[in-house]
Amino acid sequence: AAQACDWALILEDDVESVSPAFDKQIQVLLRALPTEWQMCYVGYHESSNELLEQSTHPTLMDVPEGFAITGLYGYLLRRSAALELLADRSIFPLRHQIDVVLSRRTWKSRSRCALSPDAVLLTSPRSEDGECDTDVQTLGAVDKESHSQLLDGMM
Repeated sequence: AAQACDWALILEDDVESVSPAFDKQIQVLLRALPTEWQMCYVGYHESSNELLEQSTHPTLMDVPEGFAITGLYGYLLRRSAALELLADRSIFPLRHQIDVVLSRRTWKSRSRCALSPDAVLLTSPRSEDGECDTDVQTLGAVDKESHSQLLDGMM
């Protein structure tokens, strides 16, 4: 059956905390997004790891071309973007972590947004600080051969 939703909220399985007014803030965020939006990061590594306060509206920033946002704790993805990503044979099957792939992808102007790093809707422990590795990233010793596959700038 056809789905009516134009967007999805994708969350990591290790989200640690959620803004107290998450549901209301998502609604405010959706109304504030530019009409061209395709994806919006709501929690990520480069943030302060501070949650947006209950009475505060989310602050959006445009993510410029080539700017890397890593550690995708959660993001909104428009249906049209999901279909484009799934059809792109250079993305799937994944050869690198999804945050790296999405950061290196060419996005149209104003289509990739993020909450201001000062306050986000979700937090999660960084992979380096967590109890275990992620599904697609192991954090063994730097001199291990597995690290020879990492992209420039990741170590």
